[in-house]
Amino acid sequence: MQSMNTAQSGRAAAPGAFLAAILFLLVLPGTAAAVSFDSDGKGFDPATLGGLPYASIDGFTKFLGAGDPAVDSENSFDVQVTGYAEGSTCFLAGGSNQCQANVANIEGPYSALVTLQINVVNTTDIPSPFTLILNTLGSSYAPSEVSINLNPTAPAGLDTSVLTGFDFDGSFSKFVRIQDLAKEDMGIVNDYIGWTVVDGGSVTFRFDVSTSGGMRGSPEFFMNAIPVVVPEPGTALLLGLGLAGLAAAGRGGPIQNALEDDLES
Repeated sequence: MQSMNTAQSGRAAAPGAFLAAILFLLVLPGTAAAVSFDSDGKGFDPATLGGLPYASIDGFTKFLGAGDPAVDSENSFDVQVTGYAEGSTCFLAGGSNQCQANVANIEGPYSALVTLQINVVNTTDIPSPFTLILNTLGSSYAPSEVSINLNPTAPAGLDTSVLTGFDFDGSFSKFVRIQDLAKEDMGIVNDYIGWTVVDGGSVTFRFDVSTSGGMRGSPEFFMNAIPVVVPEPGTALLLGLGLAGLAAAGRGGPIQNALEDDLES
């Protein structure tokens, strides 16, 4: 049975609030089709992030935990992110337009369409809106096997009939690149991707896997909630956002296809 411990630990927050900001997001032509994880799965390969609007965070940025309690019930998340349970993720074998509830019967490469529902539990420390970041790949898959699709599509005639819990309106959420400069003095800069979100909202994305899942189930991703980040003004168009201030230590947590854990038992 698969299990995954916390991947990101909280960092001390700087005193005071983060100022209100107006974000501009640009739908850029020529954006890379797939974002790849770096060699250790903690962050993304910057060479694949060209064209995304980007922002920076540092050691004063508060990381609060986001994850699916159905996957990691022992972790007390600040933001509950659901949508990975069996029947809620659309797994597509290569060339297929029919969703499958898990990857057990898929041989070879596959894709997944995911809609995550966002529910803020820690409303004191997370005013709306905030940034939800995807930052780490779990240990079931090698980083070279999994990529996030930045120009996602759904196959024509998508058949979701076997997935009673799948929520997909045909649109995908836009990513922002987030450079974590907390260890820049050590020569380390991690790159994350994420979305601007609100309590009760949702995000939809697609990821691709270049190998067969087999008994491993689907990949695990770790997420965190952080204050709203502001992309560099030269790379983005305006999209209105507001004040975000965070104040307490947090934990990162996994999201995954929870019920596929049973495949190994």
